[in-house]
Amino acid sequence: MHENFPLGGQTALGRAMGDTSTAFVLDVYQLQRLGGANESWRRQLWPHVKAAAGFQLGAAARWGLPSRLDATYDWFGLALHDATSYNGFLHVAALRAAAALGGLQGGEAEFVAAADAAAERGEAALERLLWRNASTAALGGYYAATWDHDSNAAAAAAAAAAAAAGGGGGGGAGAGIGAGAGAGVAPLLSDSLYGALWAAYLGLPAAAPPQRLLAHLASERRLQGTPFGLRAWFPPNASRADRGDAMVWNGGSFSHAALALYLGEPWGGEAVLPAEQVLGNFKHALRDWWDFKDLTSLGGSGYNGADGYRCASAPPPSSSSRTGSEGAPWCNSHYTRQLIGWAVPAALSGQQFDAARRTLRFRVQPHAPRRLPVFTSQFSGTLDVSAATLRVHSGALCAGISVTLAVVGDSGGEAEEEEEEEEVVVLRGASSHN
Repeated sequence: MHENFPLGGQTALGRAMGDTSTAFVLDVYQLQRLGGANESWRRQLWPHVKAAAGFQLGAAARWGLPSRLDATYDWFGLALHDATSYNGFLHVAALRAAAALGGLQGGEAEFVAAADAAAERGEAALERLLWRNASTAALGGYYAATWDHDSNAAAAAAAAAAAAAGGGGGGGAGAGIGAGAGAGVAPLLSDSLYGALWAAYLGLPAAAPPQRLLAHLASERRLQGTPFGLRAWFPPNASRADRGDAMVWNGGSFSHAALALYLGEPWGGEAVLPAEQVLGNFKHALRDWWDFKDLTSLGGSGYNGADGYRCASAPPPSSSSRTGSEGAPWCNSHYTRQLIGWAVPAALSGQQFDAARRTLRFRVQPHAPRRLPVFTSQFSGTLDVSAATLRVHSGALCAGISVTLAVVGDSGGEAEEEEEEEEVVVLRGASSHN
């Protein structure tokens, strides 16, 4: 799918994107899984799902990951690179969703096999091309934002030679962090694991081992953490202070927190802090919840009395303390990208709703609040973990849906042990929205 804005008589197709065809497939699967669409609707859209998946297969034919595609993070030149982690994780999740939809469709065994095989190839490519081992304790390991064959060939050869001589930067797959970035370290995009979050939210197979994903998230906090959320890009590029290097793109902090919760990080821990910083800045410092912006300045935008905060350049302040426009809203009012924040409450309860299979499962972490919000396409309510009850406040939970709860045991730092699932009692709340 191309992004097309037919403005001023323009008729040509717009940019070829890595997060439009993938988002379309994931959205169709989400509506199917969460009960927002029926079988007839899914069958009507199936040819388009296959076409979108086919585009992804073509884009990934050479390297196993989609190549030279743009994305919503359009300030960072993702379309100039042979592979990117942001588009790559979305690619794998979308192919898994397409395979799941093909299974529901029936008569699509060949397509399902091809989609699953391409997803496995993509997973291997994420590890081989983009994972960077920790070269120092300060850096840690992470999935590099970009990879290019030409610029990586020499670096990979040098890394292999160093490893053979006993001077390698860490074991396992992937080159060292310096590989692929030319001079300096490999770039890091704070929302690289957006596709991994969608996979967790929809109950799809993970594209990478949990330990890798957790290490990546820890590197984001270490390298991109600010008092206002996660800086979008690392390392900062001082030559582009007018652009995203000096910005927090708020959606990345929400994705970070939600995925961390799905991976078992405790509520109230440092993994959730980036989302709390974004919300806290708007709530307590800016005191503006109505005009919630998608980008937050780290000192790189100006303030105009007539126009308010605007997309304009200004040198970032040299001081680390809050000065000038640091922490100020920058642009993109009421932007859809930040709606991923709604994944946080779903992750907090470990919610997995499958309307087709008529199951609603909760997997709650030991340090999560005992009363948790629940949102589905059919109803909203409150889960009381201690009493194992689900109170429906609005909408309706269809009859015959099995609701179960599992609470992960707190093992004091040892491997978590999950308790057996128990049935949840569904209650009807006293609500004016019945």
